[in-house]
Amino acid sequence: MQAGTRKLDQKNADHLDDLILELSLATSLPIPMQGRDYIHATSAANSFARHSENLDKTSLKQLTHGIKPMLTLLWNDIDLPVAAKAAQSLRSLMPSRTCMLEFIDLEGLQVLSNIFQKILNGKKPDLVSTSTHKLIIDHCTAIYREVARYYPWKVLRVGGLRHMVLVMRYGDIGLKTTCAGIFAGLSMEEEICKQMFSNGAVRPIIEVALDDKTNEPCLMACMGSLVQLTRIPEIAAKVYQQGAMPLLESSLHATGYKNNKGIREKALYSLFSMSNSEEIQRRIPTEKVLAGMSRELRDGTTDAQLMVIKMTLKLHNKYPQAEEAFVTSIIDEVLRLLKTGPFVTKNLCAKCICVLYRSPTNQMYLVDNMALEALLDILKEKAGDLQEAFLVALLSLISHPDVPYRFFECYEGKAVANLAKLVMSADDTIRGLTVVILKALTVYGRERIMKEVPSTRHHLFEIEDGIPVLAGEEYGGMIQEYLQFIVENRRDQEYLLDQLGEEDWANYGMSREAMRPYQETFQELDPMCKGFLDIDELKVVMVTLGYLLDEDELQEILDKYAKATGGTLNFREFMYMIIDWNTRFGSGLNKIYNTALQRGPIGRARRTAARLWNKRKTESEEVREARRKRAAEVQERKDLAAEHWEADKIRLKREADEKKRKQARRANAGRL
Repeated sequence: MQAGTRKLDQKNADHLDDLILELSLATSLPIPMQGRDYIHATSAANSFARHSENLDKTSLKQLTHGIKPMLTLLWNDIDLPVAAKAAQSLRSLMPSRTCMLEFIDLEGLQVLSNIFQKILNGKKPDLVSTSTHKLIIDHCTAIYREVARYYPWKVLRVGGLRHMVLVMRYGDIGLKTTCAGIFAGLSMEEEICKQMFSNGAVRPIIEVALDDKTNEPCLMACMGSLVQLTRIPEIAAKVYQQGAMPLLESSLHATGYKNNKGIREKALYSLFSMSNSEEIQRRIPTEKVLAGMSRELRDGTTDAQLMVIKMTLKLHNKYPQAEEAFVTSIIDEVLRLLKTGPFVTKNLCAKCICVLYRSPTNQMYLVDNMALEALLDILKEKAGDLQEAFLVALLSLISHPDVPYRFFECYEGKAVANLAKLVMSADDTIRGLTVVILKALTVYGRERIMKEVPSTRHHLFEIEDGIPVLAGEEYGGMIQEYLQFIVENRRDQEYLLDQLGEEDWANYGMSREAMRPYQETFQELDPMCKGFLDIDELKVVMVTLGYLLDEDELQEILDKYAKATGGTLNFREFMYMIIDWNTRFGSGLNKIYNTALQRGPIGRARRTAARLWNKRKTESEEVREARRKRAAEVQERKDLAAEHWEADKIRLKREADEKKRKQARRANAGRL
């Protein structure tokens, strides 16, 4: 009951005092009330209830002295109508916190507990038909509700939960609504939720909510209780076992209420909490639940849309027969929220791209509908660790064989430049992810990527053996899988053969089919599809051909054939080397002579002398460079000294003067 707005004037105050006095006298009689005394007491209690129910809280504070006689009248004989009037009067005082505390101090809650036990403990009570007991239970339940708002544990200590369960089971819709409201308020505390479950409140809540006579406030209160109960993992599965699914399914499609969205949201919250329980996860995504989730994602509130996305990720792989159809049906909504939703929803939509939309068909659909642009826009706007999910989603899409070409075209070709800025991020994870993505893209065009990467970050792109894997519980394995897809896609595209021009084919004198074994050999030596071989990989080639060459010989080969890439061998140069290998020393006697000259003792001596000469030359250049730097530093110091000499002279003079003054003060102090 809400406090009224009417203030207590002097006339009404005097009248209420007279009523309280009359009630006090009636309750102090040594014999039971009979005849006129009983009529006067009933009339006084009724008049007190009528006069006090519309008073404001300040006025109600002045009536605390009426609580004791009302409690006495209530407990003396619950079969008399005066008890119902006393309960009504006590209920009218509860909006005042002062009256409530007085009521508690006078053991009012214990009196109510005794009354509930007296009426409810026995045969099935009739709490539907109008009677004195029904009216008393109505008012006492309302008092429980008011006290439970501020002192829930006091209500629990007198057995209030047990009483409310019984009232909810046997009462009419009004009592059930009041009890549902009490449970909704009490369930805000986790420990009380556990006691609600222990006292058997779950099944009555579900039954009342499913009742055809249930009104909207009752349904909302019941759903609120279920939301809180299902948040406790050990209770969520038991709520399901007690028959909550029919209620949640029907509530998820609620119509005909003023607050349909609120009821649907509460059902969605409960379903999400239940989906956290591994015991029942596979039973949650029924046909009705999936239909409701789809509708809420399309037409629901922002909170409901966020909950649907969370729930979809949580239930991944839990309903294999229907999941593919469901996630495909909501792909447009996920795209819309990725572009226009709040940031937290965008973040989850990016995770959906990584987890749910991994098939080539879905990836291409996302790219065709501007998913790449949406991800790049978010990466441009956000900073720090907020970019992680979007970078992984970008890597996921790039794992499609056709998407890297589309990526290079984004933002009129500026996508790489925008992404490359993130290699300067102070966050290690973001910087590492960006490097992984750009490294993966280098198999489609290393020069194009490195041109946009700041020179101070080129060392991050040094080629490493194997596939780079980003450590992390959430994305680690996923990233490795995406990178493997990218490399395999690039190999399947035969990009090495596509690099050769007509002149190359004419020089090689081989068909495309004959060249494929050489391409496969090159790719085995180049697992990251970087497009070239370094000196260590060239050594493997030579061992495969049956030659054990020293490092100087390998370097000579690179110097001879690796003209375009400067120290590394691309596929075109690799093919020229292979074709030229058997005839590189000529034929006949010339071959014997040249082989001895190049690979025998003379060749080794020549290479050793060249290495020593180059070493001395390099050392001489290093010495000259060191002297030049030293001279430049000396000259710089001289220039600075000349620039600040006058200021230094003034400073030194001031320091000397200050030193003399201190010495003079000490000398004077010594004489004194």
